[in-house]
Amino acid sequence: MSISSEARLCLALSQIQGFGLKQFHLLREQYGNPSSWRKLSFDALNQCISKPKVSSAVLDCLAQADHSLNHVSDWLKQDGCSVVCYFDSPYPEALRQIHLAPALLYLKGNIGLLNHQNIAVVGSRKPSLQYAGIAQEYAFHLAKSGMSIVSGLALGVDTKAHLGALAAQGNTIAVLATGIDRCYPAKNKDLYELIAQEGLLVSEMPLGSAPLRHNFPRRNRIVSGLSRAVFVVEAGIKSGSLITARYAIEQNRDVYAVPGSPKSLNSQGCNYLIREGARLVGSIEDLIIDLHKDLNVSGLTLKGVADSTHDEAQNVSDAAQLVLSAVGSDTISFDDLFERLEMSFEHLSEHLLELELAGLISSVSGGYQLGS
Repeated sequence: MSISSEARLCLALSQIQGFGLKQFHLLREQYGNPSSWRKLSFDALNQCISKPKVSSAVLDCLAQADHSLNHVSDWLKQDGCSVVCYFDSPYPEALRQIHLAPALLYLKGNIGLLNHQNIAVVGSRKPSLQYAGIAQEYAFHLAKSGMSIVSGLALGVDTKAHLGALAAQGNTIAVLATGIDRCYPAKNKDLYELIAQEGLLVSEMPLGSAPLRHNFPRRNRIVSGLSRAVFVVEAGIKSGSLITARYAIEQNRDVYAVPGSPKSLNSQGCNYLIREGARLVGSIEDLIIDLHKDLNVSGLTLKGVADSTHDEAQNVSDAAQLVLSAVGSDTISFDDLFERLEMSFEHLSEHLLELELAGLISSVSGGYQLGS
């Protein structure tokens, strides 16, 4: 795929040890577009960089007429792969506004989603069954209403959010903490491939980058930076989702959270956010209406919420119908269903979510019952 001269230069500069985002943005703020950087003297460069050896390496790099793409050229030949830099027109305007915005984005998939109306859906890597269902159901309806779902491809709520959007035949963006050519966690390889085909994968990390601990907060600031709002489904007080929420507040994004029991460690983070001013989410209808009002997005609609119950009820699988027959008006626990139906844990969970999305059952305290 073609790549701009500015992106080529940014790629070359990213290879210089000691030249990071701080130096990049100092040069940008002082001198604008990289085309003007080529005219700078060593002294002018070093005023921004303050590292003579790095300044000398940058000066040599800027003096080159062309820059090799050896380290990314093979990857760029793959379908849907591209690299954009801060100065390219496809670069998302919302992300440009954040502190120390990425100089480069490695992309695979539908690049048009970068400037879509996006909402981040994040939460626990080990959510309870009820909140896993909420993540998938709400992401489904948000995608149906016209928004793209942004998350981090992690296990748990992130995975459910991506799956909900895909089930709605909507849009989803996965922001990676690794190089875009690596899938982490490995369990999500199939989902990674599906998003590359039907949504968009995004990373600022160089190709081949491992899932190092310090990369995840960097990933989280992009999740919030790409989004108009952040929706936290379930999170402990030390959850990475609270880091995403903190970035969202710094970036002047709205934060929404689902309240939980004060006795649940996994709900302490959401309850804390609500106490600190996050908007309490009581229903998907309220969330969509609030987003519609605040974001002034004419394309958002409740029609997907109203219609999907009927449509999905017509199309639940035979196995889900079997689960439905075991759920009555009285509450039945997951354990009782598991024992009665003799299904695997994974299959029973999938069919319960399918029925919840169809509006045929609802999660209540102690288990499930008929009706929404």
